[in-house]
Amino acid sequence: LDSDGETLWEYTTGGVVNAVSVGDLENDGYFELALGSADKTLYLFQSETYAKEEEANKNYKVAEKYYNKKDFDKAMRYALKAKELYSEVENEKGLRDTETLISKIESDSRRLDQEEVQADIYYNKSVNFYLAGEYINASKYAQKAKYKYSYLKKYEAVEKCNELINNSDKFLEIESRGYLQNSSDSYDKGEYEPALIYAERARGGYEWLRDKEDILKVDELLAKIYYKLAETHCGVKDFENASIFIQKSLYIYLCLENKSPSIGIGCDPDNAETRDVGILAENISGEKYEDSGYREELLKINSLIQRISKEDTGNPIDRISDAIGSNFLYILIAILVLIVLALFVGSLYLMARQQRSREPRGLMSLREREKRKSGKKRVDDYTKRSIDKVKRDKFKGEGLPIKKTMYNDPLEEL
Repeated sequence: LDSDGETLWEYTTGGVVNAVSVGDLENDGYFELALGSADKTLYLFQSETYAKEEEANKNYKVAEKYYNKKDFDKAMRYALKAKELYSEVENEKGLRDTETLISKIESDSRRLDQEEVQADIYYNKSVNFYLAGEYINASKYAQKAKYKYSYLKKYEAVEKCNELINNSDKFLEIESRGYLQNSSDSYDKGEYEPALIYAERARGGYEWLRDKEDILKVDELLAKIYYKLAETHCGVKDFENASIFIQKSLYIYLCLENKSPSIGIGCDPDNAETRDVGILAENISGEKYEDSGYREELLKINSLIQRISKEDTGNPIDRISDAIGSNFLYILIAILVLIVLALFVGSLYLMARQQRSREPRGLMSLREREKRKSGKKRVDDYTKRSIDKVKRDKFKGEGLPIKKTMYNDPLEEL
């Protein structure tokens, strides 16, 4: 028993205990317990082994406690002490349990180190986005870092994340309010494309903040902007884009009309499905929207859809002819300019060709004349040389002796 009367250890002997003796039999500072029983058996219990086992068990339990608290440094220190004691008393079960605990401590410690590194990365990203004025991303990464730090029980880091989240959301609200005002001002000026850009930015901010009231304002403004864009594109016979914009406007109004709180916040126009405008026009041709809070807007949308459906035949030849008809004057001017340029280039080509044809003929005539002169001179020289030769041959034969031949006159020999 301990000092509180709690049982620390018990052992059952083979018979009734007759005698008990306690003393330091080995003079090592630990007491031994000797007892004899009625079955004539002497039992000797060493307190050193018992004490070490008790110390090992105590260290093991403390190690488990710190492990569950994720204080792995302290858990490892007590687990190693327990392992040492279990080894000394050769308690194999205690040794196996302690080694398993040490393995878990090492594994979880490495994982927590990685978690902390990742948490720091998220926090640094959040700070960078915050400084760059990208408040949605700043808040998003601060929340990721906060979750990691909470798991790691890094409560000081959690507070820093909360501060960063609050500041990001505050500036995001101010920014979104400015975008909404800019969108409204652009719409009033008839600048519908800038109005759309500002409205989409405002919607993104309010959606992150989950501000239902302001999201409703943005959605209603977006529906009006999409209608005006559809009207504008229809006016220039861009029926493809007109159909897309008008269907987004229709989607928003119908979504706002039939919205259930379970669906989520707002009516994101990106969720609208673009259908064949002809089929859509046929499906809604008889709609009156009597009970709708947006009846006037929906009737205007219906009318524009019917118009787009009638004018957009879907035939590529018709679209080409429409494009030619709407730009006939520009096309005619372009054709005339091309004709003038072609005539000008053709005249330059003919002039250049005539110029090239004259130059060779002049050169050939000159060469032919020179050739003829040269030929005549050669003929004259040849004739003169031939005559001179005849003359020379003629005078060359005078005064020369005449050879006697067998054909000479016999009288001349006498």
